[in-house]
Amino acid sequence: KFLLQVDDIIMSRTSTTNVPVFSVWIVNKSGGLIFYKNYANDERATTLTTTTLTTTTPKPTDTTRVDFSTGLDVNDTLRLASVWHSLHAISRTRSVAPVRKSSGIELLETSTFNLHCFETKTGIKFMVVGGKNAIGVERLLRRVYDVYADFAMKNPFYELEQPIQAELFEERVMIAVRSCRNANSSNGTSGGGGGGYPSSASSNAAASSAMGNIY
Repeated sequence: KFLLQVDDIIMSRTSTTNVPVFSVWIVNKSGGLIFYKNYANDERATTLTTTTLTTTTPKPTDTTRVDFSTGLDVNDTLRLASVWHSLHAISRTRSVAPVRKSSGIELLETSTFNLHCFETKTGIKFMVVGGKNAIGVERLLRRVYDVYADFAMKNPFYELEQPIQAELFEERVMIAVRSCRNANSSNGTSGGGGGGYPSSASSNAAASSAMGNIY
């Protein structure tokens, strides 16, 4: 029930946009959310999409971070990350996977969006929620992984398994998302709608060329 409600909230706000990337998630090996960024609103994609909202509690200092473009607060994103971590783990078990040594769920398709997942050898999961017609999302996942390796893992002040709070990291992820968006724009695709991925090799080659080098 919770998943259906969240799906309704997300897609009622994002399915009408023309951006191919709705959001980027990074989940640690324990199922904790260490990075989340919503890019559904194209106009807000250059700034933080979360706003601090004072709650109606006796303590005026208590705040809840709410993403107004989706209606998700921090607790919602944490629960979703934990649920996906559990589903991914279950999909790798022999009772569910049709083959041995399954890599888990890599693509979850719905009628309105697709969720792509890339898991590293260390158990870190990189997820991108994108449009049905989006191209270059798999490449974007690898780009975000490269950014994580260069601007989080190599940061002497970053503590493993903890939320990533670095402006430079967010800027590099933003550049990667923009590159993916530009690749889709040049290819004439959009984030919303149905259909499926373009099957032509030329479309994927054009996307890779348009994305260029984020560094």
